[in-house]
Amino acid sequence: MQIFRLSLLVVFFSFLSFEIKSQSIHLLLVCDTDDYTIGKGVSKNVSIVASDISKIAKKINFKLFEHNLIGNNFTISKINKIISNLKVQANDIVLFYYSGHGINGQSNWPLLLISNGSLDLEKIHKKLKSKNPRFLMTFADCCNYSNTYNSNSKGKNINSEKIKTNATKSLNLLFSDFRGDIIACGSKTGFSSYNDFIGGFYTVSFFIVLNRALKSKINSDWQTIFETTSDFTKQNAQSVGKIQEPFFEINTLNLTNEQIIYHSVVEKETLSSIGRLYKVSYKQIAKWNNIKDVNYLKQGIILKIYKH
Repeated sequence: MQIFRLSLLVVFFSFLSFEIKSQSIHLLLVCDTDDYTIGKGVSKNVSIVASDISKIAKKINFKLFEHNLIGNNFTISKINKIISNLKVQANDIVLFYYSGHGINGQSNWPLLLISNGSLDLEKIHKKLKSKNPRFLMTFADCCNYSNTYNSNSKGKNINSEKIKTNATKSLNLLFSDFRGDIIACGSKTGFSSYNDFIGGFYTVSFFIVLNRALKSKINSDWQTIFETTSDFTKQNAQSVGKIQEPFFEINTLNLTNEQIIYHSVVEKETLSSIGRLYKVSYKQIAKWNNIKDVNYLKQGIILKIYKH
């Protein structure tokens, strides 16, 4: 009887160990490395993202599945196939990263220009979200303008920084424990994104800010990281006489399943239009964000919206 009980314990702990180790990061790298105008900067982005996410996966003990949709694999059919066939477990992280050309679509989010057509970033995000990962980040370093053109521009000397490998607590807060989804683009509607030989301004800024957050003794959060990334990106663009306006939304789920949405206000939006978007009262949005004048909404501010 004692041998039988011991066997059950061995089976139980073996199963528990398997469950922990089976947690995964699915990294989808969709990048136009062959484009003659931006290919060098895009290739640098691929190197930065792949290297740093690999280090993060090892540190938090998540298995990394990397899908490189570049070169000959940079096609709509292959991208859709990878997304459709993606097997996601309840505690997994899905990171979709795009670097290439983009144009404005029918929403705040861009159309990604693939070699044989285009894909809607927002639809990609929704499709990945339907797979119910614990944490989803959809990140696009591309233009969001009506016309696409060469976005190469030599910025100030900002170099990507290596991920600090002993920042376990911060890594857990940002990756192991976070529940929700993030969608981000290097530029909001009507603006371009820029890159040079060290990579995209938005991508490089993001990993600099992330690394500094991991080094800090103060616990950070995704809202702060993306706000700071936006500031860094704007400064780098301004240093070469350009304007770049990043845009992001963060949806957080807490243990009571209350959803916290962070909405970045874009041009011509009102509290009423934002309320209709999220199916909440404009008065309630004003109350949550301490807005006294409901008829005036400053472009670029971040609104917090609660949903159940």
